[in-house]
Amino acid sequence: MNEFWIINENENVTSRLRNELLEAGVAHHEGREVELAWIAKEMENMLVPGCVCFLAVKSIDQNLLRTISRFHEQGSAKVVVLLEAIESDVALNLFRAGASDVLTLTESFRSDFIKLLSRLHAASVGEGKVGKIVSVLSSNCYLESSLLAVNLAAAFAKTAGKCALVDLHLHGGDLATMLNMSPTHTLRDLLTQRMGLDDSMIDQVIAKHDCGIHLVASPPLYSNREEFDLNLCSRIVEYAMLSRPYTLVHCDRPAFGEQMRALVSSEAIFVPCRLDMASVVRTKGLIKYLSANGIKPDLIQVVAFFNECESELPPASVKKVLQVNELATVKLEPVNQTSSINLGEPLVLQNPGCRCAQGLLKISESVTGVSLDRQRKNSTAAKKSTSFLDRLGSVIRSSPSPAPR
Repeated sequence: MNEFWIINENENVTSRLRNELLEAGVAHHEGREVELAWIAKEMENMLVPGCVCFLAVKSIDQNLLRTISRFHEQGSAKVVVLLEAIESDVALNLFRAGASDVLTLTESFRSDFIKLLSRLHAASVGEGKVGKIVSVLSSNCYLESSLLAVNLAAAFAKTAGKCALVDLHLHGGDLATMLNMSPTHTLRDLLTQRMGLDDSMIDQVIAKHDCGIHLVASPPLYSNREEFDLNLCSRIVEYAMLSRPYTLVHCDRPAFGEQMRALVSSEAIFVPCRLDMASVVRTKGLIKYLSANGIKPDLIQVVAFFNECESELPPASVKKVLQVNELATVKLEPVNQTSSINLGEPLVLQNPGCRCAQGLLKISESVTGVSLDRQRKNSTAAKKSTSFLDRLGSVIRSSPSPAPR
């Protein structure tokens, strides 16, 4: 296990933590334990890559949330909060502040702690190979968000060889249908594992598309969310990141803790919007909500889907209302989109030259730095050049040689 610290405010929880570390065979040095009141003096020593900080606390207050936020802003140490008990809305505040995990002294504490150590070990083994996580948040544009998620994942896979696509629409999403896939297992099979997950279980659920997308499909339509252990969502996303250059998470409810954890970890968050007043107002409210819950505004990228009709709001006006510096735009093309969905092939691969695909490819390039459209044009030009030379060569070969003089 990586270097770790115990930050003690609750001796009962700390004592249990020491015992579990001992049972797990993890050596503990007294020099790595400090009282919560003295954390400011040791903070610099804790902010090192791979360090794990166990916060054994009595209760949650604003000072503790600010401390966790400081760890998160540095981006180097993981914070695990341990309490005797906690309410779900309080746990959500911890994740928003940047906590990696939250454990309570329940009957399952020992098994939960062992799973936590396993996740930390997996992350340390994969250190340096962890891929980027990008999120698409559906907000009020469900169809557009699904279109965006599938095509960005396809573009990432085209660039890097493969991309994980995790559909966190817990009441049933459309990504598997849009890829013409019928996975044997879905996210439901993972979230109902009461004894926890291992890597082989997640591998069995991942369905691979020919384009390089590795899909974790959403639960079936109208699934009962209450039967899910949503804490397992982070385990699934972490595993996907360890073995793939890009992981795209399709979220639907940022108010849920497991969705917020994915958003907090994202390097970019794309929010689709239509150019009508209702959509713009809801998007503005969503941006405000995300910012109030610890999401940095510069990570949020609004994507405006438009039809080029006179009644639509001007993009420049939408930028002012949303108070964003950039507004990515994608032209909706129902004929091309419908063809793509029915064939189960992402539009950026099936018809990359259409205007809708062009807009989606520009968004992909903003993340990867690689222009697939430029590569496509160069490849097309090379093919045309080769074809011309071949034809010229055949003409020369078929022409009669001049008679010798």
